[in-house]
Amino acid sequence: ITDESKEKLTSLITKAGPRHSIRFFDAEYIVKLDVGFSEHWPKATWARIFLADVLPDVDKALYLDIDTLVCTDLTPLFSIDMKDAALGVVLEYESHPGSKFNDRLDIPQSCLGYFNAGVLLMNLAAFRRDGLISKVMGFAEKYKSVLTCLDQDALNGALCDRLIQLHPRW
Repeated sequence: ITDESKEKLTSLITKAGPRHSIRFFDAEYIVKLDVGFSEHWPKATWARIFLADVLPDVDKALYLDIDTLVCTDLTPLFSIDMKDAALGVVLEYESHPGSKFNDRLDIPQSCLGYFNAGVLLMNLAAFRRDGLISKVMGFAEKYKSVLTCLDQDALNGALCDRLIQLHPRW
């Protein structure tokens, strides 16, 4: 992102008021494992996995992919009590315990199913406390030959037992 774009975004956030903030960080230094980076799946796509480290003073975050269209107030979503779950997720329509997603990634049949990582309610405190960044990256390294949606597959495989299911509206 250019300095000019950073200035424009910072100006927008400043105008929005003191409840809002923006932080920029270089995602390129974060990922050190070779799990199949490419032009389609660059290192920056993995940045969401490292938010617990990048934002050490934040215990909960709502991650939205850049192509996510927000059409309603997200306060009810962010207010969901995550208890001990690491992620709040929306399951893929075709996903269910025992689906093709489970087989490819050796996900236990007892897990909820496969989720899209474009909208994630993240318990960053749990990520830090339970070493979940290492768990996700370890999964990615172990299964790199079968990952098709690299970081999304790694999140699904490593954290399938640490999820709460969100309503499909999200």
